Amino acid sequence: MFFLMRCMPSSEVKDFIKTGAIQFSYPDRWVNLDEGRGDYREGVYAFIQFDDVANAYRLGTKFNDVERFTKNGVVHCRRRSVMKLPTYCLYSFKAEQFAYPNKAGLHPVEASITDSYFKDFHFSNSNDPMKSVIIHKPDAFFDALKTSLINLGVKEEEILIQEVNYRPLDFDSYSSKGYTWLEVPEPSPYELFSKDSNRFKIQEELRIVINTSDPRIIHRLTDYPNPIFLGDMSSYSQSLEDYPLDGLVIKGTGVIVEKDA
Repeated sequence: MFFLMRCMPSSEVKDFIKTGAIQFSYPDRWVNLDEGRGDYREGVYAFIQFDDVANAYRLGTKFNDVERFTKNGVVHCRRRSVMKLPTYCLYSFKAEQFAYPNKAGLHPVEASITDSYFKDFHFSNSNDPMKSVIIHKPDAFFDALKTSLINLGVKEEEILIQEVNYRPLDFDSYSSKGYTWLEVPEPSPYELFSKDSNRFKIQEELRIVINTSDPRIIHRLTDYPNPIFLGDMSSYSQSLEDYPLDGLVIKGTGVIVEKDA
């Protein structure tokens, strides 16, 4: 990845950059937010047509902590424990988002992040305007984050860092082809890394999920406000001067190397 980005109120920017203040949340908090920041399908691992009783039972009893809800004639299944896992989200900008010419050499390159992304996360008020912070050394950020979490007692294998898988999760697109159920193929809790491509692909999201059953760790990370501190990040992060409600253009220089025949 090329860089990471996080949108936040201005009041949080100084502590984020100078002390690495990171406040985890959890998916259950997001399901009732306005669409964009929120998603009612958050954490859903299976979608079943209402009259498909056999698969509704099979998938609805796959785990011992399943909660089900029905919307538009579709049964949705998710796990209560997964919805409480500490989670942190960022925008992940990748080098392949640049448009490259089809000839070898040194070329100016350009990419953009749509205004819709910034509008999705524009939730602050005029007294505390929104800002966007760029983390231009993702590996340094991840190393500091892992160190801080491990010092709290989190096991390294419990720290899941992954870009979101975007796929169609509008069940109508499947039922119109004769399907009566859909299950996220990755094992739980990786349903948290599955989002609807039609609505959320613009967010290019990377998620950090702490896959723990330790109530002490869960409470420490998700109690609000109670951030963890990664240390000074000023050498690899910076705030944009203005919040780009009209979108953001990224310009650079790319080297195109011609492959040997």
